[in-house]
Amino acid sequence: MKTLGVFDPQNKINLDDISLLTIVIESIKKLCDVERHIRMEFYSEPHFFYKNDEKSEEIEDVSCVINDIFTLDYNSKRNINALFKIIRKTYVNDLSSYLEDVKGKIKTLINTINMNFELSLTSSDEIKIEDLFKLVDLKIEDKEENRVQRLINYLKTINELTGKTLFFIFRMHDYFDNYEIDIILKEVAYKNIKIINIEHINSFKKCNDEQIIIYDNDLCLLI
Repeated sequence: MKTLGVFDPQNKINLDDISLLTIVIESIKKLCDVERHIRMEFYSEPHFFYKNDEKSEEIEDVSCVINDIFTLDYNSKRNINALFKIIRKTYVNDLSSYLEDVKGKIKTLINTINMNFELSLTSSDEIKIEDLFKLVDLKIEDKEENRVQRLINYLKTINELTGKTLFFIFRMHDYFDNYEIDIILKEVAYKNIKIINIEHINSFKKCNDEQIIIYDNDLCLLI
């Protein structure tokens, strides 16, 4: 069982049974503290207590923070490094062969240049697999303009690259109506993706697969 404690590790919420957990924090000061904690990727004072009964995991290892719905960065350095790692592991034999072929052709070209010009060129014998893809500017395609489908694609992409299943989003109800949120949840459910939505005011209608918990100004749990 995977659980998440908010403010208190004893207040455990079973993540296995929900797709969307909305946490309403009425205290502005505490909300700012929580947002800072999340945006710093949980390196400040702990507000969340994640536990997986099956294996030892830290919350930063299983979660991804979406700071802005409108600026989803598919090609962040972290994502591209994760992509290279998958490629190396999956296509190790093919890539080794390609790499040796490229090395040989580069050496042949350098020898030709040395023969045709009064130059003495040399090059490193070490070419990394990443270097090949940097030459062609390998990127994850991001052409989707529909904001609902774009978020769906992003959640699936990060899950595919990193295996992360816990996504923190801020004020999701400001950006999507309930019909759109239901579509998002249904599209990513088969990947066991869970969304943790942080809100300030409970001024929205609950979605079908949404669980809402509310903390008042004194951080008393109301629901």
